[in-house]
Parts: sequence; structure tokens; C-alpha cells
Amino acid sequence: MPTLQELIQRAKALGVEEQQTAPLTDFSIWPNRFRFLKRKQYGSPAVVIPDWRNDKRLDKVTVENWCSTLGLPKEDFGLPADD
Repeated sequence: MPTLQELIQRAKALGVEEQQTAPLTDFSIWPNRFRFLKRKQYGSPAVVIPDWRNDKRLDKVTVENWCSTLGLPKEDFGLPADD
């Protein structure tokens, strides 16, 4: 399975954008921004990127879910294609 950074890089190559929200609070104890992956089309679903290290190896369920949500081919991420 890919690492978080590998998945983000491959997704970007397939037309997905990495974005982040505007600052949500002025308090440093809470996350100020959320990163997410999204296609350019208005109204398309997004995947919030958890606050994980970039070298974290993703599990199969996460990769399947993100590919399904973003409309990415699973085989590009080390999973078998749907039959």
C-alpha cells in the first residue's frame, strides 16, 4: 500500500487537487486548517486528510475508500481492479 505522500502525489497526477480550509480559529490548541483532496468540479466529494505523517503507510480500506470517493482507479494504488 502507498504512503500518504505517495497517494497524494499519484492523486494529483490524476487530476485531484490538494486544498486546505481557511483558518478556523485563533486558538493554537485546535487545528487551524484542514487539508483535503478534491476534484476541480464544483460539488465533487472531498477526502479530509488526517493529521498523519507523510510517510505513514495507508491500509487497504483507506485506499479503497479514498479511491472510490475521488473516482480514482484502484489499480493505480496497488489494489486489484474491479471486475
